Amino acid sequence: MLLNPLLSLITPLVGVIICMFFGQFFGRRGSILIGTGALISAVILAWNYFFNSMGGNQYFINLFGWFPFFINHNWSFVFEGVSSTMFVVVLTVSSLVHIYSIKYMEQDPHIIRFFTYLGLFTTFMLLLVSGTNLLILFVGWEGVGLCSYLLINFWYTRLQANKAALKAMIVNRVGDISLIAALGLSLFLIGDLNLPISLTNVNLLSTDLVLVSLVGLLFLFAAVGKSAQIGLHTWLPDAMEGPTPVSALIHAATMVTAGVFLLIRISSWLGQSTWVPMIVMAFGAITAIFAGTVGITQYDIKRVVAYSTCSQLGYMVLICGGAAFSLGLFHLFNHAFFKALLFLGSGSIIHAASDEQDMRKYGLIGLLSPYLSIIFLVASLALMGLPFLSGYYSKDSILEVLIATYSDVGLWVYWIGLIAAAFTTAYSFKIAYWSFYSKTTYAFKEVFKNWHSISTLEIYVLLTLGFLSLWSGYIFRDCFIGFGGNFFGNTLLYSTTFVEAEFLPIWMKLIPLIMMIIVLILAYLAFKSPLLSLNLSQFSLTYLKSFSFLSHKWYFNLLQNFFVSKVLLNSGYQSFWIWDRWILEQIRLKDL
Repeated sequence: MLLNPLLSLITPLVGVIICMFFGQFFGRRGSILIGTGALISAVILAWNYFFNSMGGNQYFINLFGWFPFFINHNWSFVFEGVSSTMFVVVLTVSSLVHIYSIKYMEQDPHIIRFFTYLGLFTTFMLLLVSGTNLLILFVGWEGVGLCSYLLINFWYTRLQANKAALKAMIVNRVGDISLIAALGLSLFLIGDLNLPISLTNVNLLSTDLVLVSLVGLLFLFAAVGKSAQIGLHTWLPDAMEGPTPVSALIHAATMVTAGVFLLIRISSWLGQSTWVPMIVMAFGAITAIFAGTVGITQYDIKRVVAYSTCSQLGYMVLICGGAAFSLGLFHLFNHAFFKALLFLGSGSIIHAASDEQDMRKYGLIGLLSPYLSIIFLVASLALMGLPFLSGYYSKDSILEVLIATYSDVGLWVYWIGLIAAAFTTAYSFKIAYWSFYSKTTYAFKEVFKNWHSISTLEIYVLLTLGFLSLWSGYIFRDCFIGFGGNFFGNTLLYSTTFVEAEFLPIWMKLIPLIMMIIVLILAYLAFKSPLLSLNLSQFSLTYLKSFSFLSHKWYFNLLQNFFVSKVLLNSGYQSFWIWDRWILEQIRLKDL
């Protein structure tokens, strides 16, 4: 039993090594078979251990030491409730993305390199979530950043892909610097870099609580960069320039979930501070409402789904600030499946529509592909939080826990989350209706003329994700937030507001559902004509200015370019002339 978790980490790495160094000998089919087979084997082992860890079992595996000349830490791994959940999420989505990519990328001449990058991305993410110390986490953290660059820039002859990959890499440097600072301060305060896997061995009360809060704040800034929270979110929509399977993997299971996982893993440190959790909640709430308002004004189908990811990550972060870490992990678990379904479904639409991504040029394509329309509708309804689908069990629980705090802060964040959920309902309806059911005269004839059927393999992958989007919340709710369970043992702080939320009045629990029905009616009236917004004469100047503000993403890109990028470029240019040309070169000339 002890070998199972470690095998689920090693198996993808072996597949990557074979594809990387011997792919030319095995050829396209052999490399695809090896890479995909390694992931399928790993995911079977991961699910096996996931079910066996529901009793609170924890396994620690030490391999060997490293850095003996600096600090005495080992290459050691832990497998318990949190890490087994992340293993299931990462490996399930990654294996399905691998299978989906077999047909989606079959015409690409560099498919061996693509599968190598996918496997390496998965391996680094598994390393990140299973390490027992911050050094291993940091290796995985930097590894997923590197692989995101390689995958976003996979089609490296495209200028926009180059720029998007560089942007993702550079923006994430801010969070990485914060993580390095947190590592150094943690080493100074505690004397080691071991993660607080068990709450019983956390001894921070004897240290300066101001410094402990500072460590938590630095970890938060690291999570803000990786999980694309407000301020450092600008890389995420541009990451759509990579192949669609890459978008599904980044948004559903790997890179963007790393920041949320970091907050969950350091829950005991966040619990020592009184004001850092408030900042965590603020970041999450503002991100949720920001991404919701921007997503409703976008027309590119992949960008709408990208901003929905940003919004849902805001929910995960804000509930971590509310100390309900298991609920944040539960939403991460459910979100991974319906978000992967949305992205892969979008990829199938784009692929079948001759690479057309503008939703205004679709319409009634449900007649051309009824299976795809039904599967995509399931994902959209799960994202909305329709009762008894996976998103309902976690997203509505987040709102219930917030209102059950009976505090001013909790009430404010609840209303912000409720408004963000309204925008989520609106753009989810917009995607499904415009793409499949809208009887519009604006649909482009070329989309229908060049439409080709979706492969059976892709349909099977989408059906699997559809099943998980339907049932994952119902099946696993009690494991994550139920009473009397021992899934997480003593690894996570337990929020007493779960009890209060369970016994809220029925009318309070029905508020999100009533709001969703009202928004659906309004969304139908607003989006029944995809080009409605082009008739500018029927709208007031205030509406047009508001629409322009939202469609330009709150002008964050403009502000970053003007106040950050331009300043840094100018300062770099000036320092080059002052330091390099006037000082260093003059010293060199004198020496000669």
